[in-house]
Amino acid sequence: MLLNPLTLDWSRHETVLGCAFVLAAAICWAANILVGWVHRWIATPLQLLP
Repeated sequence: MLLNPLTLDWSRHETVLGCAFVLAAAICWAANILVGWVHRWIATPLQLLP
């Protein structure tokens, strides 16, 4: 677990903002994985690297 909600000081604005950024990054990462599965690639992974 990356964030233990019991150990964080939720009264600080920076803590809430940081946790929101981590959550948004995780959602973006999951969306990227789903797009990668669904999309039909027309090139090999080696050609798509650059």
